Amino acid sequence: MSIKEMIAIDNLSYTYPDGTKALDAVSLRIYKKECVGIIGPNGAGKSTLLLHLNGILKGQGVVKISGEEVRDDNLCDIRRSVGIVFQDPEDQLFMPTVEDDVAFGPINLGYDRKEIESSVNGALEDVDMIKAKKRISHHLSFGEKKRIALATILSMKPYILALDEPTSNLDPKGRCEIMQALAKFDKTKIIATHDLDMVFELCSRTIIFDKGRLVADGPAKEILSDKALLEKHNLLLPFCLQR
Repeated sequence: MSIKEMIAIDNLSYTYPDGTKALDAVSLRIYKKECVGIIGPNGAGKSTLLLHLNGILKGQGVVKISGEEVRDDNLCDIRRSVGIVFQDPEDQLFMPTVEDDVAFGPINLGYDRKEIESSVNGALEDVDMIKAKKRISHHLSFGEKKRIALATILSMKPYILALDEPTSNLDPKGRCEIMQALAKFDKTKIIATHDLDMVFELCSRTIIFDKGRLVADGPAKEILSDKALLEKHNLLLPFCLQR
């Protein structure tokens, strides 16, 4: 295996209990410090793929993180390496204050007091939310909640960030703030999204999923300027085609 290969997926399939086939024999590789956009229509399997990266879901096939296969007996180690940021920040904010939310992960990883404080402050600085440290998370705006949800993952110092629709439901200012935060992280990033403009600006590589299958994979600018390909998979966005 290449030393730069961070994620290796081979022949991964997953069917939900209601019989919906969400992933169909997916194989792909993602390399160190790549920023990869995963795009596709609703129900394409994008979110389902992300949930396999740290063992929240487990289908048929093989998923490896830095050469280590995701198994029930190593999930703690895998989840230290792969941080998933959910689409709805409410799914990650449940403590009394911002500081408590961001400290929750480091505490459960066994960090000492100084490490916890350093991790919390560093993560909040990274998303420009250090002034909100003592605030109640649920009193924040939706965009601020998105950034705090990201900070809850950053505080655990993962090697890989997997983000599900990070710009969804944000106003232009909130969208700009989350994109600025993501742009400066020198980590491997996998972003599942409908925001093709964000993919064009942030990602070097784009993968299209449709009906659970990987149907295209290549440089972001090439994929996003292929009108016929985007139309075929209900992804046409004129803004990208004008580039």
